Amino acid sequence: MNRILIVDDNVNHAESMKDLLLTKDYVVDTANGCGEAIKLMKDNKYDLFLMDLVMDEKDGVETFKEIRKIDPKANAVLFTAFGIQEDGEAGLLSKAIIADIHDEYLRKPIDAEELFNAVEKHINN
Repeated sequence: MNRILIVDDNVNHAESMKDLLLTKDYVVDTANGCGEAIKLMKDNKYDLFLMDLVMDEKDGVETFKEIRKIDPKANAVLFTAFGIQEDGEAGLLSKAIIADIHDEYLRKPIDAEELFNAVEKHINN
């Protein structure tokens, strides 16, 4: 059974994504930021991380860098409520690409089919 960690400081959004993924029989945990994600990693092995790009504690790129220190083979899909044309967001996406963190991103609100496709692509990679 594949295990996924959703890291998003918007609890409602994380729970909505979790509910969708549970319909496909994934084991899903949620964390509301970097600190909680790192704590969960101590007791669990994750096949995929779904990361919000913009969070209060640390952005998704910095959070995933911390995750990669623990699990160098960790795989992530980033998501955002903003488009890549927005300067701050484009900077974070560029930072993610340079850090070799992702090759795609999803836009909030998350489309269920796009979510399922991204998860399947990265879990079966």
